[in-house]
Amino acid sequence: MSRLRTISLGLIGLTILISAWFYPQLPAQVPSHWDINGTVDGWQTPLESALFVPIICVVFMTILWIAGRLDPRPSIVAVVDWVVVIMLVFFVVLQVTIMLIGTGNHIPMERIIMLGMAGLFAGIGRAMRDVEPNGFVGIRTFWTMTNPQVWRETHLLAYRTMVISALITIVVACLPIPPAWLFGAGVSSILIGVFWPMIFAYRRYHQLTDGTSPSSRS
Repeated sequence: MSRLRTISLGLIGLTILISAWFYPQLPAQVPSHWDINGTVDGWQTPLESALFVPIICVVFMTILWIAGRLDPRPSIVAVVDWVVVIMLVFFVVLQVTIMLIGTGNHIPMERIIMLGMAGLFAGIGRAMRDVEPNGFVGIRTFWTMTNPQVWRETHLLAYRTMVISALITIVVACLPIPPAWLFGAGVSSILIGVFWPMIFAYRRYHQLTDGTSPSSRS
């Protein structure tokens, strides 16, 4: 078993230990969902709260590990395993936050979510830098899948834009602004980080194909 997969199993074990530690301290109702304004609008029983994140982690990891077998190249498997680790770290942070809030601690969940999403986004962006063309992970558009140069340049750009978007989201999460504004600004930054490379791929593909077409050389 690879080192990344061992880490993944360890992180799932950590979510179980966190739940076991906090479970006896949880009240009859535990906050489980927050609206765009940061107000609790959903509740779970202590058992549901303790089991929810570990189960989600196991399901998520299993699905990605199985899906990753669609392309058994070591480089692609390594990218999938890295994404799984990054997602599980996010869920561990989420589990700790939920448990702390459930036991009476005042923690701004909306800011934790934004910071967690920023870390998740930066980690996935790092994986984009060196990912090879494949049918499972990456920015899989017509323009990237049909032109290896466009794929390479698009994913290098995606690495940069996703990391920059993550840093912007971290800064925004630390600003004293209302939760709804925080959510809007953070999500907008992340969407720009995703869609800008797609726009680049479209333009770069046509730049390369138009520049090498017979009609352009005549």
